[in-house]
Amino acid sequence: MERSEGSKALQVVVGDETLYFIAYLIIIRGNHMDAYILINTKPGSLWKVAEESLKISGVKMAHAVTGQFDVIAYAKFPSIIDLKKIISDFQLIDGVVKTHTCIAIPTRLTEDLPQTRK
Repeated sequence: MERSEGSKALQVVVGDETLYFIAYLIIIRGNHMDAYILINTKPGSLWKVAEESLKISGVKMAHAVTGQFDVIAYAKFPSIIDLKKIISDFQLIDGVVKTHTCIAIPTRLTEDLPQTRK
């Protein structure tokens, strides 16, 4: 692992460009972050899980859906630590089998990102 301090952000490179990119965004783009939590439920519990999801702090929307996942929730939060709490709360809901979290990238970055490949 290589660490270096730049003028705009602490940069941590661990060989996985995606992790580096997300870490960079979290440091540079302060206010809040957004994520979509994709949830698989036990048979017959999708409506209950969708309703209970709305009680979690930070969750703004939750919808029962068709397809690979049963419920998709949208959450807004100030830090990764808050996201960890949100995910833990989802996993405590009776009927949740599995969650998959997708952190939204807030804006298209061009010159802000350091070059990681040549």
